[in-house]
Amino acid sequence: AEMFIWRSESQRSYVAEWSFADVEEVFTLRSMLESHAARRAAERAQPDDIARLDDVMRVVRKAVNQPKQDVDAFLSGNQLFHAIILEMAASQRLANLLNRLILQPIVQRTALRYDEAQLDRSLSEHEEIIAALRSKDGDWASAVMTAHIRRAYHVYLDHISEESSGQV
Repeated sequence: AEMFIWRSESQRSYVAEWSFADVEEVFTLRSMLESHAARRAAERAQPDDIARLDDVMRVVRKAVNQPKQDVDAFLSGNQLFHAIILEMAASQRLANLLNRLILQPIVQRTALRYDEAQLDRSLSEHEEIIAALRSKDGDWASAVMTAHIRRAYHVYLDHISEESSGQV
């Protein structure tokens, strides 16, 4: 279901190789679905939902603002942040689609490549999404979520391109 294994016409199984186009499609679909989730979440946002997101962000910001950044805590908080927004969106169909689409190895590989400025930018984007949710502005929440996912895609792509050219 996650497309890690492919079957040939003769039913032989093999590990899938992902092209740049495959990865771009996953990020594009993710940005479309998560921006829709952010829009729905903004329409349904309750004070306790916003408080939960604020709590997650306090923990994540503390992990990132240490002399040695705790990327594992960032990843855990990032996953929880997006999960809360999806929960707020209140659509089981959307949750099912996103849960099949979001590939944690790609998310992890992207975040491990973040430098301090990129981690800060990601956190700022999360905080702007919270502000949009707090304002119940679905257009704003959707736009920031789209930009957030697209920026992550370009970080991923830049590092994969560097690795394949032997620069990393």
